[in-house]
Amino acid sequence: MILAACATGERSVRSKPSEQEVRSHALAFGAILNLLNHEQPCHLEYIGNDLTQESERQLLVDWWDVHNKEDLLKALQQLIDKGHRDAFNTTHYAFSKISAPFVLPVLELGIPATTTNSTPLLGRAKDKDEFERRLVVLYLLPKKPVFVHHKPTPYLTAWDLGRYIIVCQLGFRAGYLTEQEAWDHILPVARRIQLSFNSWEEFAQDYIMGRTYWWASRMRQDENECEQLVATLLSKNGAWDLIPWNASLGDGPIASDPQWSKMNVTN
Repeated sequence: MILAACATGERSVRSKPSEQEVRSHALAFGAILNLLNHEQPCHLEYIGNDLTQESERQLLVDWWDVHNKEDLLKALQQLIDKGHRDAFNTTHYAFSKISAPFVLPVLELGIPATTTNSTPLLGRAKDKDEFERRLVVLYLLPKKPVFVHHKPTPYLTAWDLGRYIIVCQLGFRAGYLTEQEAWDHILPVARRIQLSFNSWEEFAQDYIMGRTYWWASRMRQDENECEQLVATLLSKNGAWDLIPWNASLGDGPIASDPQWSKMNVTN
């Protein structure tokens, strides 16, 4: 069994990477959450036993409502299809089209926001969580989208697809995915992430934006904690410092992102 670990030294972007380097790079997209969970940033698994497998299964139940392999695959597909970026980008677009005097009524009262042709953009928040997340969208509204190859990357792509990497890790540790199945899921998504951003810094900004949106009640505290972890990852000999953003992730399939075709934001 090959256990991917962070590279021990910087490698050239032009050199052909080893299998371990490619896998380390792919797992590095889940590094922020791994560090938040006090784990090594770039390992597919840690040395464990049946207790470890059971704890990972319980974590999947508690955070993802995953009880078996079928549930796991559904959770992964949901992250690919929509994740949080679907609702975030819809709300962000709506608020960007609403004149300032009408933002609060839309936010507080749920008055449908409309375009000039009366197309509804935003309805009433269904619960407190959605209301708080709309506040976060307003807080983040001035941020501009990332453009790669002249195409805009949907907001929260890093957050959704970074979590995809983590769920694959958990699925492997829980015994729901074989090692080969885990890599067959991880690597195409890792290549999609790499094509969606220009640097680790851009990836981190979008990831933190997503986490802030998800955990709106801890917005400031969580944002600061994540920024400190990013600084650690980017520091000399940190996991991201040792892996050039554009280093090859090998030949192979690239996961599609349905959200690309739904982008409404402009530069």
